[in-house]
Amino acid sequence: MQERDIAAHNLALMWAMNANTIPAVFWAIYDLLNEDGEGLRRVREQLAHVTAEAAVRQNVPVGRMSFRKVEPVVSDNSALVQFNRDDLNKMTLLEATMTESLRRTHHMHTLRMAMEDCDVVLGNGRTVRLRKGDCVAILPFWIHHDSNIFPEPDMFIVCVFVSSSV
Repeated sequence: MQERDIAAHNLALMWAMNANTIPAVFWAIYDLLNEDGEGLRRVREQLAHVTAEAAVRQNVPVGRMSFRKVEPVVSDNSALVQFNRDDLNKMTLLEATMTESLRRTHHMHTLRMAMEDCDVVLGNGRTVRLRKGDCVAILPFWIHHDSNIFPEPDMFIVCVFVSSSV
């Protein structure tokens, strides 16, 4: 890769981080703080549990943990708790919070090109003919706000994307 290509790639990554991550985190925090409090309590409880497990595994001293804050025991030779892939996989409620916030607020679309002629049957029974080379826009917003799929599509519900065992 040439230096210009690397710079263009880095710019694209920075753009994606700013255009997607910051709004996604904002809406997840907003939704958690704006709902009844049960979801936030459960997310904090799960995070505290996973953090405590990781701290014990790594011999990192952790002070009193509560739902409001974590007060670490800091000494000259202390380390921060580091999470591995298994720890992250245990944070199912945090992942569900992000997914539910994105479902409600992210208005992205995907553009695709038809690779061959085909007929697409729509939900109302109508058939649309796509020719090879036609541009197709896929808009998940309409699926994400369909009350047949999501009974309360405009409500933030933490557990929509979590199995019932959590």
